[in-house]
Amino acid sequence: MDLQQPETENPEPEEHILDPNEPEPVVITPFHFGLLCFCTFGIYHVWWQFKCWRYFKLKEDADTFPVIRALFFLFFGIELFNKIAIYSESQEPGHKVKYNSVLVWLACLGINFMGYLPSPYFLFGIFTFLPMMVPLMELNFYFTGNKNGYKEDKLNDRQTILIVLGIACWLLMIFGLFFDKNIPK
Repeated sequence: MDLQQPETENPEPEEHILDPNEPEPVVITPFHFGLLCFCTFGIYHVWWQFKCWRYFKLKEDADTFPVIRALFFLFFGIELFNKIAIYSESQEPGHKVKYNSVLVWLACLGINFMGYLPSPYFLFGIFTFLPMMVPLMELNFYFTGNKNGYKEDKLNDRQTILIVLGIACWLLMIFGLFFDKNIPK
């Protein structure tokens, strides 16, 4: 009698395991990233950049300042996207990154400058995070082997609070846009 169980037709993929000495991975699902960026009026993507730069600083033992690099995306954005591409391609032999860092950076800047349009068109500037989705997914691939991040990723308490506060701010702004003209001066 054979005690071995037969192999299943569709075995579960092995989980991607990081070295315990690695710095904390920067993994967030694209949906949560977009939601947080939208609710925080684009501020969350600066936080994401900071976490990426901090990871690279610790991983490479580099003499960089993650806060400065995150705040000055204009000067360091291309380098961030290039670094993400290099790390992602090193994860799996034959994996090719399908974005151009300069084009992603230019798309981010172009959408960001839409924030200078007159009301209500300035709201399009909020969508600066959309071109960042591709590098985000490549970074998720580097950490988890899956472009969407962890399978059962949930928002933490701080992220939930940001979303609730962001929704309140959005409601106040929408109220102000529609009812500003009716207020006597």
